[in-house]
Amino acid sequence: MQRAFGLAFLLVLCATLSGCGNSNDALAQDLIGAMNEMADAAESGNKTKIQTATTRFARLLKEYKNLSAEESKRIQAKYQSHWQAASKRMEIELKKAIVSGKISPPDMMSISELMLNMK
Repeated sequence: MQRAFGLAFLLVLCATLSGCGNSNDALAQDLIGAMNEMADAAESGNKTKIQTATTRFARLLKEYKNLSAEESKRIQAKYQSHWQAASKRMEIELKKAIVSGKISPPDMMSISELMLNMK
């Protein structure tokens, strides 16, 4: 269980710190929204919502990683505090969901695998 959570945290950290960007403020805001959506879904324990939120986050992350390094630095500087807050909230809610049993370790692994496969 801790391993699954650790993998999820690593994915979130990569999403918030990886660089590539092009003046895509809307994309940055969508990523922040997707992290909050994942936190909401984890809090609810609704597997459909979790799957939808994970898919959305992975798709947006893929778009973000295709941006230029220059723009990524600009976006990171502008949205860093928002990304950190959303990332921390997502981490906390995923951890709570795992501990409470709302998300099973296999479900968490599925979430992690989906995000890893969206390169």
